[in-house]
Amino acid sequence: MIKIWDPSVTMQPGELTFAKRLPDLRKARLGLLDNGKRNSNHLLKFLSQRLEEADGVVTTISLMKPSISATAPESQIEELSKVCDFVITGVGD
Repeated sequence: MIKIWDPSVTMQPGELTFAKRLPDLRKARLGLLDNGKRNSNHLLKFLSQRLEEADGVVTTISLMKPSISATAPESQIEELSKVCDFVITGVGD
């Protein structure tokens, strides 16, 4: 007998909650979280420069996750939440 595993998931209503939008990006504190994949640092740098130039965003911190495949450690999330108004995390390749 052949068994086939289906990795897809069905979202249940109410599982996701989105962060409140910032009313304005001027002087908003941006944090960058690099996932460690190739080229993600270039993407994040490009985005932060564009946001700084176009919207007056201030990049306050840039961190790299210790592992590509794992979620960011609680210590990094806590650090980002203390000094940032919003965070962009990047995927490269």
